[in-house]
Amino acid sequence: MKKFLLGILTIMTIVFSKESQAQTVSASGQFGWSSPTGTLFIDDATNEKLAGGGLGVSADLMYQSEDLLNNKLLLGGAYHSSVLIAVGDDIGSFRFYGLSNYALKAQYNFLDGPFKPIGSLAMGVGVISTPEVITSNSTTGENEVIIPGLYGYSLGLRPEFGFEAGGESGAFIMSFGMQIPTSYNIKEFWEEPHTAGAWQVSLGYRYKFGL
Repeated sequence: MKKFLLGILTIMTIVFSKESQAQTVSASGQFGWSSPTGTLFIDDATNEKLAGGGLGVSADLMYQSEDLLNNKLLLGGAYHSSVLIAVGDDIGSFRFYGLSNYALKAQYNFLDGPFKPIGSLAMGVGVISTPEVITSNSTTGENEVIIPGLYGYSLGLRPEFGFEAGGESGAFIMSFGMQIPTSYNIKEFWEEPHTAGAWQVSLGYRYKFGL
């Protein structure tokens, strides 16, 4: 996490130190439907993909200027998170995980004007997490952790394609993104590593303000 934040600050320091005719900082938020992928979401008994899905959110903070390919290239940082649930024919195949990505992001706008096809790549730290299970102690009345939340880490890669439609102050976004399945290992929870990823269809908005 410290390296991620340091990378964002380094990029911002470099770009803000340069004189430019036009500079813009923008922030976006997206919300959509996610579908899990990877060996983690395959039934061990039948070797078939489990049915499931979940909700996902994305946010970024980006910088652009005429110095960066004439305002077509945006650089910054991004965060993506999905809550993924999958289940097979029996309760033993139930899966419930959180999948996140803390990343540096580059986005390219293919056209000028109010309608822009876009493509981006976010690369950083991928995090898989299990839910923390808490119960109430009938004697003391206090909450107790039965199963602690566990975490696994890997390379996080997330390409995204879509379009933005709007003006100088902001734009609506529709996109398709995929956190590419990479290998995670939670030794306290799994006997061997698993791959996990997710694709997501999202709607959102990008707010822009000049410098």
